[in-house]
Amino acid sequence: MQIREVVTAPNRDTRIVGAAAYESGDNSIVLVLRKPAHVDVTLHRLDPLYRVHETDVYTGPLDRGRQRLPLGRRVGRGERFLVFEADRETTVHPLG
Repeated sequence: MQIREVVTAPNRDTRIVGAAAYESGDNSIVLVLRKPAHVDVTLHRLDPLYRVHETDVYTGPLDRGRQRLPLGRRVGRGERFLVFEADRETTVHPLG
């Protein structure tokens, strides 16, 4: 994924996905798109026992601006990051 990000993504100021975050209060992903795009969103998590978990969050078209994608279940503890593929542009966003 990191190699795809380096090869397919322009600099940070012109990427399709401008920002992304996990909202624990309503268990959703919030992202900001700079232009309309077909988006694939995947949540990756490394749990405290170093097991990898992958959750498909959304696949489909999204309009520009702030978007909220609800998650079906709670996200567990551990290191988490989102992978976005927006119109063949791959970006990775670590979640705090």
